[in-house]
Amino acid sequence: MKLVALALGVLLSACQGDFELKNPYTYKKAEPTYFEPYVNAKDKETASLVNPAYPITIQLYDNQTFRYELDVLGEGKGEWAFEDGYLRLYAERDLFVMNMFLHQADGLTEPVLEFRDRFGPNFLEMERK
Repeated sequence: MKLVALALGVLLSACQGDFELKNPYTYKKAEPTYFEPYVNAKDKETASLVNPAYPITIQLYDNQTFRYELDVLGEGKGEWAFEDGYLRLYAERDLFVMNMFLHQADGLTEPVLEFRDRFGPNFLEMERK
């Protein structure tokens, strides 16, 4: 009986697999000045961060708010803050809360957007538009 339980345990653990996407980037601890080119005055929209493949568009404002647009979810608003070398973006939707992070990554000039959706973690190279 112990042998059957052991075999069943090994079989179940072997079938589980690791489907979690690993972070392909190495982050740097950014200074607040790294993010300044992406921050707009509240009355002007001159800079957007986009990733056309996902697709997502984000505009950051100097009053620590941001707007985003996702094809599936539509538009929304949230707040951002500089925390320990990255930007934390927080927005509430009717059914869930969005936590996203903008990081400076080794070898890239533009930031990486990190977040989780229903499929798991995502790491998107953003472009300034």
